[in-house]
Amino acid sequence: MARRLGECNANACDDSHGRDATRNAVRAIRARCGASVIVAAAAACSSRGAPAIPAGFQGGNTMKHSISAALAALTVSTALCGTAFAGDKGNVPVTLETNSSNQVIRAYGMIGSARNSVDTKQIISCFISATGSSLHAGCEAQNAAGNNTMCLSSSPNIVAAVQSVGPDSYIDFTRDSSGNCTGLYVANGSPTAVKQP
Repeated sequence: MARRLGECNANACDDSHGRDATRNAVRAIRARCGASVIVAAAAACSSRGAPAIPAGFQGGNTMKHSISAALAALTVSTALCGTAFAGDKGNVPVTLETNSSNQVIRAYGMIGSARNSVDTKQIISCFISATGSSLHAGCEAQNAAGNNTMCLSSSPNIVAAVQSVGPDSYIDFTRDSSGNCTGLYVANGSPTAVKQP
């Protein structure tokens, strides 16, 4: 979430995945700031190219992953609406994306949103294990319908990214058909939902 506003504007408009997950965030922006803010954000996006994939992220061609569109929308809201509407709160439930073969290729959501959900199904987390001198990492997710997925990796980059996961992080990971983690994005910031008791 430590992104320049221009990048967030572009990402909020150009992210081709997770649009359902961002709908509430966009509605919230419109409710707080009015339609003119949505137009302003769209205008800022139209003057930019496709957002860049974060350095080191190898999510594949299935997603133009830069920053979660939901988090980007919240950042745009904060920046464009001003301090009068400080204290934005995000809510991104656990979502699984599948390919044409119905294989899960991406999972994302906020830890706090999963914990606070009214259902008893949602889970999203990452973990690290050590075997001798080797470190292994993985992430798992389960949506409200009970559908789940997991990926594993011994890649130093994935292991390093997993170590940045906090108690209330936004987690977004991709996997291949063999269950290997191919990318991981972690965001920690004030808009992410906080777990309730």
